[in-house]
Amino acid sequence: MTRQVAIFRPYHSDQVFAISNIDPFFESSVLSRGLIAEHQGELWVASPLKKQRFRLSDGLCMEDEQFSVKHYDARVKDGVVQLRG
Repeated sequence: MTRQVAIFRPYHSDQVFAISNIDPFFESSVLSRGLIAEHQGELWVASPLKKQRFRLSDGLCMEDEQFSVKHYDARVKDGVVQLRG
């Protein structure tokens, strides 16, 4: 099974975040092209389609908690991004 994963690394951190690349509202592979931002201590990415925001820590949609995207535990080891989830 092939999965599309969007990987993000905020410029001010060595931490990496990984969520599904599929926007659940439109079922389009676009979240990797979204804008990443921080608000009230939460990092999130805004979908480039309708700007719904998804928390990078758990994939929850901040506008409608009935929606979320798959979240993966991510780390960088020896220069390679590793995912679990």
